[in-house]
Amino acid sequence: MIRPPRRGFAGVRWTPKVAPDKPEELPKYLFDELQALSDHLIRSDKLHLERTYKNTDDRFTGYVGPLKPSDGDIIYADQDVVGTTSGLYYYNGVDWVPIA
Repeated sequence: MIRPPRRGFAGVRWTPKVAPDKPEELPKYLFDELQALSDHLIRSDKLHLERTYKNTDDRFTGYVGPLKPSDGDIIYADQDVVGTTSGLYYYNGVDWVPIA
């Protein structure tokens, strides 16, 4: 079954084309792909976040949030992942803070 493109950041997600085998075709390929990515980002009209669920990796028992968060990360978390309710959270470098 062929699925339609997923809706996400700026509508349809950008996916790079397969790189050429011939080295002489690489500059044109890179230019075209960077142009396509730039066009994609310029047309961004919304942000779509996938729901983050509890980490079930046994190596990290006791920690349920995203591994190695960076200051400024934003997630859409399921209940009890980083807070008591599901919703949007940002990482302030120390803790996950609810946004909505």
